[in-house]
Amino acid sequence: MDELTRLEIAIAHLESQRENLGDSVVDSALKLLQEKVAEIEARGDFPEQQRKQVTILFSDIVGSTKVASHLDPEDTRDIIDNALQRLAQPVEGHNGHVARFTGDGFKAVFGTPQAHENDP
Repeated sequence: MDELTRLEIAIAHLESQRENLGDSVVDSALKLLQEKVAEIEARGDFPEQQRKQVTILFSDIVGSTKVASHLDPEDTRDIIDNALQRLAQPVEGHNGHVARFTGDGFKAVFGTPQAHENDP
């Protein structure tokens, strides 16, 4: 995985934690990452462009809002975070990566940055 991709994944993870960490913490952490992305883009250090067929998986925990309405916010966060981490494990096991966690779901990508015959 190239440096630009790792930075984009880190930015997405930080953005997904905005509700938990607060805007000021996320914004200050993002500033350094975004400066590094700008530096890489200015240098033109991009991986060779390729046309690839990829698969994108969107996952969402059905009914989480209803369940959350009966729990403390901290308990809800712990339950959702634990469930998402467990649901994301098979993605890594099948050569995919989670691009973004959002609320009670995530987006995973297969076929990038390294394509495999069975990704689609």
